[in-house]
Formats: sequence, structure tokens, C-alpha cells
Amino acid sequence: MIESNAQGARRFYLEIFVISFAALFLEISYTRLISFKFFYYYTYLIIGFALLGMGSGGVLIAISPALRRVPLTRFLASGCLAGATAVGVGYWIVARTPTDAFKLTRNLTSLGALLPELANFLLVCGALFGTFLAVGMMIAALFSA
Repeated sequence: MIESNAQGARRFYLEIFVISFAALFLEISYTRLISFKFFYYYTYLIIGFALLGMGSGGVLIAISPALRRVPLTRFLASGCLAGATAVGVGYWIVARTPTDAFKLTRNLTSLGALLPELANFLLVCGALFGTFLAVGMMIAALFSA
């Protein structure tokens, strides 16, 4: 339940809870997907990109006066839409991009064999980062309100 404080400002406890819960659920889902697609020790990659994306979202909100001027309800609506789109596109990219984790370590001498695999790996990493960036921006906007 959302209450108002003495000045009449709205508290966003429910929104913060729902977005944080969705981010945690997304992180667990990506952990399962990446551990199946690569290897189980690549799950630390998810934790790193979750922290990087959420932190970068907070930094973007802090340094961008244009983002801070957007009304919060409009920002949350567009942020949820962008986040949902990023999750759908991210899952599609992660699931459809052919990757072989062994090629990243075995073919260090052959640049021709390493570059396509490295490009695929960076594409997957960009998809992971994009989903958590939207979450970080929304949480930072809610905390600043």
C-alpha cells in the first residue's frame, strides 16, 4: 500500500518492490539460460552485467538533467515498455546466437576463427547489459523521487 508523508509526497514502495523483484527474477532466469548455453561458471557473467547495468542506469539518471525533468509516471511507463522490449529482444538474442565457449579459449592464435566467436559473445553480453540498464534507470528514478 502506498502512503503519503506529511508533505503530501508519494512513496513508491510497491513500484520499487515490483521492479526489484522483476530484476531478481530476470537475473535468475538469465543465470539458468547462460549456464545451459555456455558453462556453469559463466553465471558470474550475469551477476557482473546485472551490477553493471543497474549501476550504469543510476549514473545515467544522476548525470542527465533531461532524464530528471521527465515526469516520473511517464518515465516509469516508458521505462517498463523499454525494459520489457529489452528483455524480449535480449532473450531472443541469447537463445538464437550460436556460441561455443571453447572456441574463445582454444583459438587464441587464429584471429580468423576467434573474431566471429568473440563478436557473438559480445552481442550476448550487450543483450544482457541492455536489459539491466532499463531496470537500473527505473529504480534510480524511483529512489530519487
